Amino acid sequence: MNLTNTTGSLTVDTVTAIADHASRMSDRWLFVAMLAIMLLSMLALAKLVLADRSKLTTRLENVTEQYIGRLKEESATLSSAIANNTAALNKFADAVDDLKSNCTAIRRA
Repeated sequence: MNLTNTTGSLTVDTVTAIADHASRMSDRWLFVAMLAIMLLSMLALAKLVLADRSKLTTRLENVTEQYIGRLKEESATLSSAIANNTAALNKFADAVDDLKSNCTAIRRA
């Protein structure tokens, strides 16, 4: 079936002829074609999702490693601050004890 005119372009008559030809076809072929198109679309979508998933997984691992490294640094800083504060508190407690013992010695004298 030749659907183009002598110039090779589509006209209203050729488009009508294509529509008439399609209307005479069985719907079974339309179903098979739509099923194939749907299957190919699903496969393409699954491929895109899996590709994005691997990129996101890699990105998440990198961010997690950076966050854990930062937490380790902050934990070390916090531990150092706690140790320094504990030492200062112990010195203060010793000074208070010395002051109490001096006050007690002065009262007895």
